[in-house]
Amino acid sequence: MFRAIFTDKVTILLIILGVFAYFVFAEVEFFEAVYRFSRSHESWELDELIALYFVASLAFPVLLVRWNISLRRANEKIRLSEAKAQYLARHDPLTGLGNRRFFYELLDGLAAECETDPTGRALKLIIIDLDDFKPINDRWGHKIGDDVLVQVADRLKETFADARGVVRLGGDEFAVAFCGEKLTVEEAAERAIAAMEDAFCGEGWRAEISCSIGIAHWGEGKATTDLLHDADQAMYAAKRRGGRCFAGADPAALVAPA
Repeated sequence: MFRAIFTDKVTILLIILGVFAYFVFAEVEFFEAVYRFSRSHESWELDELIALYFVASLAFPVLLVRWNISLRRANEKIRLSEAKAQYLARHDPLTGLGNRRFFYELLDGLAAECETDPTGRALKLIIIDLDDFKPINDRWGHKIGDDVLVQVADRLKETFADARGVVRLGGDEFAVAFCGEKLTVEEAAERAIAAMEDAFCGEGWRAEISCSIGIAHWGEGKATTDLLHDADQAMYAAKRRGGRCFAGADPAALVAPA
């Protein structure tokens, strides 16, 4: 705390000025002159005023330090509040994953990396939509539905620990972005489907769900919003085929894992 206080430029300047003033006053015998003046004008009762002045001069640095501490605490609270607001604006409060806004920013950044990368890294995307999630909410309520979403998020984070971004786009829809990883987008889709195979369990409930996945590749000159649109349309193509499968932007490129 004190280290922070005395690294403040204003505080250091005031301390230097105070020390400088003290030595200047001592050099010109200021204090002796004040004493002689008060003695020669005792009828003015200056002793109390001079004593009050010196007490005030001693109290001022203390008050300055206290004000400095209060100001720093207030600034730290503001900084933490701003950081929390920025985090909440880009993350899903239920699962802790990044949200749609975070994902748009991530894709733009990854696209810029791929454009300037001489090795030709490719940006790949899968969108994951849970099959038959609504019946879970209808049967056990939204609290259990939220528990399922949290478990799904945990499985995806574990499955794609090396991915550049695992996010919840909203509702029961998730997405994963890859850039330069050796894992192909088709292999990633298969892993996501496999991650949903084990039942989701909690106290007094057990649910089995699968997922439909859309895959897409980003090409140079293509907007990241188009990439999301392609993956989204591919996901709906997979869902129309009954789910538990993945499809590419080309509806014919559809695979249902065994």
